[in-house]
Amino acid sequence: MSQNVGKVALVAENIRRLCQSRPETAFYFQQLLNYINTNSDLPHGSAIPGIRAFHIYESRVQDTTTTATTRLKQVDFPPVDVDPGTWDPSLVVVQGHLCPEAVVELALLCNLPQFFLGFLELERVRLKFRNSYELPALPSRRGNIVNIRLVSLWRFNSPRSRDYLPVNVEPGERREADRACREYEKQLFEQYQAGATRFRKVHLHDSKHFTVEQSVSLCVVPGGKGGNGAPRWRTIFLLDGGRDLPGLFQYPWNSALRPPGLSPSLLSAVRYNERASSFSIDSTTNTISKAAAPVGENHFRMHPYDPLSVYGGVNGARLLSRPFFAVASVLASAAVSWNQVLNFIEEDIAKHQDVTDEETSSALAQVRFNAGVIQRFQGFIQLDLETIRDDSWHAMSISHGFGNWNNGNNLDEVEISLDKEQETTFAELVRDYESLVTRCKSLTSRCESSSSILQSAIGLLESQESRRQSEEVNKVTKLAFFFIPVSLVSSVFGMNVIEINPESVPSIWHFVVTSVLLLLLCVFLDLAYEWFSRASKGINILFRSYHFFRG
Repeated sequence: MSQNVGKVALVAENIRRLCQSRPETAFYFQQLLNYINTNSDLPHGSAIPGIRAFHIYESRVQDTTTTATTRLKQVDFPPVDVDPGTWDPSLVVVQGHLCPEAVVELALLCNLPQFFLGFLELERVRLKFRNSYELPALPSRRGNIVNIRLVSLWRFNSPRSRDYLPVNVEPGERREADRACREYEKQLFEQYQAGATRFRKVHLHDSKHFTVEQSVSLCVVPGGKGGNGAPRWRTIFLLDGGRDLPGLFQYPWNSALRPPGLSPSLLSAVRYNERASSFSIDSTTNTISKAAAPVGENHFRMHPYDPLSVYGGVNGARLLSRPFFAVASVLASAAVSWNQVLNFIEEDIAKHQDVTDEETSSALAQVRFNAGVIQRFQGFIQLDLETIRDDSWHAMSISHGFGNWNNGNNLDEVEISLDKEQETTFAELVRDYESLVTRCKSLTSRCESSSSILQSAIGLLESQESRRQSEEVNKVTKLAFFFIPVSLVSSVFGMNVIEINPESVPSIWHFVVTSVLLLLLCVFLDLAYEWFSRASKGINILFRSYHFFRG
């Protein structure tokens, strides 16, 4: 595809302007420039896969003043034969990999090229050796941009669970999964697979279970006007979950796991008594509908989070004035996913505290792996907690009216209700994430304790093995008492010396008697040494007891 040269030039100019104002970020923005200047195979003027844009508004029945219905109208992205002045999407959801054309269109929409740096992670997949390990912007300088990590737990299913019991994974298999994950990402970029599912990292817990890390990036920029002309925000979501690529790519866990004939299934991180759900837009009424996800659905997406669920409620259009709810919705889903994986890890730690002697070394490696995963997760959770406490999201969530309805008092009540809901949501998120941090610290402490116990057990086993080996050596040494005297006598009688070997050849009995006497002498000396050693120990004990009672 030949991209719109004017759009690319405009985005490139914005990026160069950022490089001039922040020279320390030039390294990262140069990679972004190189990426948007490449051409994919997407036909010119066609819709970009994986991107959905919606215009969110409220409608009321003429004779009703108390009930408003949120409507979501899907619009083309990028706009086709539409006046840019009238094209004003309130919500943009991007699923999967971003092709260069998508980056250009979204950069023009939000005017924040730095938004895509953390999501694309160009340096991670394009360079063989990383030249820098710094973030393109510190958290205090990101402003209205947030990156949130979500995890999902997967399991290989078997017709009969007893036929396939999980076993620990070797470190080499985990390294192979990491390499395959990077290779998968590299293929997405090289083949411009727009909208394809992305995987940030894969953690192999055992031969049956693994955890996938995926990312959600969120950006809020000033959008259009509300029903009464008040300003509102435009929200853009970048999700790793997208379309599957069956038959084209090897998923990162396939090389290390994937037992023959088995496929993984998602262990849904749903709340109690809640089923996995999917959201869709009714093209006739422009309203959102929620339906249970098909049984056996096997898409590599985050669950239960979907942006449409946030803005599809009764007051969905009013939430456009409150970016905090957009962030809170992602954080709430992330908290559920963190808690699910931590539950699994906690059970795994308990399982490896009671193992046999043969399994001790493998259990120690597994506990150390769990400790590393927990520390990694704790870092993401603490970053999320800082995002929750960031005052900028609360400052942007200012109440605005959304329509000149007949009954203004009801609108005021709705705004007051949303204010209270925001305060309650904030308090709940802080409490949940503080609890997650505390739990991570507790699990880390348990891992350290289990690691110490297992190391002590391994040390004891090694000392027992050394003692056993020394006893075996002692047995071999005692055998020398039988062979060395005989060998000595044979050597002496075999000497060609007249004093030892005169003309009269000695009888065989000379050899036997001499050997037996020498053997008895050696045995006597060995017994005498053992008796003397024991006697010395006894005498030392008597002397110590004497001095103890006397003193």
